[in-house]
Amino acid sequence: MPPILLNAVVVPLYVSTLTLPAATAGSRPASIGQALAFAWSHLSWSVYIPVAATILAGEAAVVLLLGLPLLGLVRRYMNPSREAL
Repeated sequence: MPPILLNAVVVPLYVSTLTLPAATAGSRPASIGQALAFAWSHLSWSVYIPVAATILAGEAAVVLLLGLPLLGLVRRYMNPSREAL
Protein backbone atom coordinates (compact mmCIF):
# COMPACT_ATOMS: atom_id res chain seq x y z
CA MET A 1 0.00 0.00 0.00
CA PRO A 2 2.78 2.57 0.66
CA PRO A 3 3.92 2.81 -2.99
CA ILE A 4 0.33 3.19 -4.14
CA LEU A 5 -0.53 5.97 -1.70
CA LEU A 6 2.82 7.75 -1.87
CA ASN A 7 2.77 7.93 -5.66
CA ALA A 8 -0.88 9.02 -5.65
CA VAL A 9 -0.07 11.93 -3.30
CA VAL A 10 3.39 13.11 -4.41
CA VAL A 11 3.40 12.70 -8.20
CA PRO A 12 0.27 14.83 -8.82
CA LEU A 13 1.82 17.58 -6.71
CA TYR A 14 4.56 18.26 -9.22
CA VAL A 15 2.51 17.26 -12.28
CA SER A 16 -0.18 19.82 -11.44
CA THR A 17 2.42 22.57 -11.01
CA LEU A 18 4.52 21.64 -14.04
CA THR A 19 1.52 22.12 -16.29
CA LEU A 20 1.27 25.79 -15.31
CA PRO A 21 2.64 28.39 -17.75
CA ALA A 22 4.59 30.02 -14.90
CA ALA A 23 6.44 26.76 -14.28
CA THR A 24 7.70 26.49 -17.86
CA ALA A 25 8.48 30.18 -18.35
CA GLY A 26 10.12 30.84 -14.98
CA SER A 27 13.63 30.16 -13.85
CA ARG A 28 14.60 26.89 -12.19
CA PRO A 29 14.43 26.82 -8.38
CA ALA A 30 17.81 26.77 -6.66
CA SER A 31 16.76 24.41 -3.86
CA ILE A 32 14.20 21.81 -2.99
CA GLY A 33 12.65 24.27 -0.55
CA GLN A 34 12.07 26.81 -3.31
CA ALA A 35 10.60 24.10 -5.54
CA LEU A 36 8.23 22.97 -2.79
CA ALA A 37 7.23 26.55 -2.02
CA PHE A 38 6.46 27.13 -5.71
CA ALA A 39 4.48 23.88 -5.94
CA TRP A 40 2.44 24.68 -2.83
CA SER A 41 1.70 28.27 -3.85
CA HIS A 42 0.66 27.29 -7.39
CA LEU A 43 -1.20 24.08 -6.57
CA SER A 44 -4.22 23.61 -8.81
CA TRP A 45 -6.77 21.33 -7.16
CA SER A 46 -8.69 21.03 -10.43
CA VAL A 47 -5.64 19.33 -11.91
CA TYR A 48 -4.37 17.60 -8.77
CA ILE A 49 -7.52 15.58 -7.96
CA PRO A 50 -7.99 13.91 -11.38
CA VAL A 51 -4.27 13.19 -11.73
CA ALA A 52 -4.16 11.72 -8.21
CA ALA A 53 -7.18 9.53 -8.93
CA THR A 54 -5.75 8.15 -12.17
CA ILE A 55 -2.33 7.51 -10.63
CA LEU A 56 -3.99 5.81 -7.65
CA ALA A 57 -6.00 3.55 -9.99
CA GLY A 58 -2.98 2.73 -12.15
CA GLU A 59 -0.70 1.98 -9.21
CA ALA A 60 -3.36 -0.15 -7.54
CA ALA A 61 -3.90 -2.13 -10.74
CA VAL A 62 -0.21 -2.78 -11.25
CA VAL A 63 0.67 -3.57 -7.64
CA LEU A 64 -2.46 -5.49 -6.65
CA LEU A 65 -3.40 -7.23 -9.90
CA LEU A 66 0.08 -7.99 -11.24
CA GLY A 67 2.56 -7.61 -8.38
CA LEU A 68 0.90 -9.67 -5.67
CA PRO A 69 0.14 -12.71 -7.87
CA LEU A 70 3.69 -12.60 -9.23
CA LEU A 71 5.08 -12.41 -5.69
CA GLY A 72 2.95 -15.42 -4.74
CA LEU A 73 4.33 -17.41 -7.69
CA VAL A 74 7.90 -16.49 -6.84
CA ARG A 75 7.44 -17.49 -3.20
CA ARG A 76 5.73 -20.74 -4.19
CA TYR A 77 8.26 -21.96 -6.75
CA MET A 78 11.49 -20.54 -5.36
CA ASN A 79 13.14 -22.81 -2.83
CA PRO A 80 15.96 -21.08 -0.92
CA SER A 81 17.69 -24.36 -0.10
CA ARG A 82 18.11 -25.18 -3.82
CA GLU A 83 19.58 -21.83 -4.91
CA ALA A 84 22.77 -21.98 -6.94
CA LEU A 85 25.83 -20.66 -5.18
